[in-house]
Amino acid sequence: MTGFILVRFDAAGYKKKNMPAEQKLSRFLGWTNVVLGVGMYVLKGVYF
Repeated sequence: MTGFILVRFDAAGYKKKNMPAEQKLSRFLGWTNVVLGVGMYVLKGVYF
């Protein structure tokens, strides 16, 4: 959920405030969080 919040709300706020570097970092961290979370969920299902 935190990755989705970063991508959806935090990055949008940075875009509105015209802060492109922060927006880019927020999107990167958000998507990284989502991908790692899904990956760990899949690995948990495979190995445990």
